[in-house]
Amino acid sequence: MYGSGMNAASLANTQVGGTSCGCTNLMSAYRFRATTSAALSTVRIYVVDGSGYAGGTGGTLQISVRLDDGTAAHAPSATVLASTTIRPGNPVSIGYLPLVTFSSPATLTAGSLYHIVFRNVDPSPTVNYVSINSLYVYGTTLVPRQPGQSDLDWGQMMNSGSGWTTRANFTPILDLGYANGVHGGMGYMEVWVNAPEPISGSHTVRESFTVSGADQTIGAASIRLKITSGSSPLSVRLEAANGALMEQGSIPASAFASAPRWVTYQFSTAHTLYAGLGYHVVLSAPSDTTYSIFVIRKGVDYRFNPSTYFSDGVGQYNSGGGWVGFDQPGGSVNNTDADLQFYFN
Repeated sequence: MYGSGMNAASLANTQVGGTSCGCTNLMSAYRFRATTSAALSTVRIYVVDGSGYAGGTGGTLQISVRLDDGTAAHAPSATVLASTTIRPGNPVSIGYLPLVTFSSPATLTAGSLYHIVFRNVDPSPTVNYVSINSLYVYGTTLVPRQPGQSDLDWGQMMNSGSGWTTRANFTPILDLGYANGVHGGMGYMEVWVNAPEPISGSHTVRESFTVSGADQTIGAASIRLKITSGSSPLSVRLEAANGALMEQGSIPASAFASAPRWVTYQFSTAHTLYAGLGYHVVLSAPSDTTYSIFVIRKGVDYRFNPSTYFSDGVGQYNSGGGWVGFDQPGGSVNNTDADLQFYFN
């Protein structure tokens, strides 16, 4: 798979402690599979305050690295490999996406499952607490939850005192920093669902990218979007950076729904995308039909490592005056830090 490969509808919080579950001390965990054998030195997380998200002083978060319990549930075990504490504050005073460092890091083994566990160690965790933020997608029947990640290898769990359960709609926002310089995780940290762009007539959308690393051989393109009116097909065009056509085809309107879903265009032949060269995948439709698409923001400004998101490209739209980056809802315009929800395979 090559592309962002992420499926997101919004952000969603999970209180650490707090009042939402009516329990003594709500815990949460991010499950992941180590991608390298090295000490896990740091994690970058997303904490959030505000009404319903935080209370009192914000509490004290104990953040630990634990082994997987090896059961069918693949929950955190009681074995703590490394641990540290942070005091986010309320309002959050350490930054909403802080880098958390382990003074005595645990050495992990590539291919093994582990958990980052969040527990509020404040004496009054239901009074003093904050939340952690994740990506959220509607519908729990989508398997895998993310096209680019295994549900087993990347997921969120919570424990209200009666054992660990999976939060099926949630995808952790987490950058895992290893001592050997390798990073793993998922660095998309915002969903611009409130600033979608239409695809209709002269208004078109594309992902513009330059291939890094190795050449990529692709046979299909998948995009997540919705139809809002009409019945004409969506056109999918793969072209070189100079506009030279590589292939163009269409996806029928019947493949779409009034809510975003993944749709796939199968190329008539495999194409090679060469390292160091630029390309576009362009989406268009006749003026009698309108599709709608929004982008997801990568944590460039918050120092998420480029390996945790699709660093090769940027989502853009053209309303007749030239190509520009998507607009942040209520914020900056012509941004270069957001991608379409798309991938090649």
